[in-house]
Amino acid sequence: MSDAYSVFVLKIDGIMPAKMKLDALGLYMVDFANLLGADQSPRFHRITKSSTDIGARVPRERETDAKNRIFLVRNGEGPYDARQAYESLSLRLALDGAKGAAVIGPEGSGIIEIPVSTIAPPPVAIPAFTRAGSLQGQVIKIGGKQEIVPVQIEDVDGFVYYCTASRETARKLGRQIFGKTVRVHGAGKWRRDEGGAWLVEDFHIQSVDDELDDAPLSAAVEHLRSIHSAWKDLEDPQCELDLIRHGGSGE
Repeated sequence: MSDAYSVFVLKIDGIMPAKMKLDALGLYMVDFANLLGADQSPRFHRITKSSTDIGARVPRERETDAKNRIFLVRNGEGPYDARQAYESLSLRLALDGAKGAAVIGPEGSGIIEIPVSTIAPPPVAIPAFTRAGSLQGQVIKIGGKQEIVPVQIEDVDGFVYYCTASRETARKLGRQIFGKTVRVHGAGKWRRDEGGAWLVEDFHIQSVDDELDDAPLSAAVEHLRSIHSAWKDLEDPQCELDLIRHGGSGE
């Protein structure tokens, strides 16, 4: 058998096979087989007791193909499944606390080293906190018979805030359901999501502003332009402004 096959070894440093879960060991074998390539028909050869050395044998005539496949991966090239197997092994080493790994060729020399992947630390969780704030949007739902009434407000981006309000406040909001934009004030639990955006939960509405003007920006600008101003009657408004600012000193 030794003449008909060439043996490649995945040597893992830092973890012992006796301390590994069986399914974890099997995943290393799967990645190792994918690195060698299905076309090379790799077969399990042996695993040592003293260290995690997984041996795989391929037909002698496919030895060169297996080596070339691994050489390409070492240079950042090669088939997609081989590169994926390399990345998977690197990540698996990190998750299992290994120090590194290497593939040893039939001659006993290393063909490729597999480094331990760097795993980004989890984001620092910012605890939620309760504070006063304001929400603005359209009232889309009010319901419930209890003293504290559920209220839903949808903002201009389509995000729905799930709030609560007293019956008196809910009655006032009920007159504006599906109407113009409202602005409510109260307190809620604020937290940041993984993307850094602030979200509010359990927002209790304590007061409601009078109905807001939903006029578009263009209409608001046109309204401002229509307001009569004495500045329009001045021959040189900028000069007059300088006089006001500097008292005629010309500075």
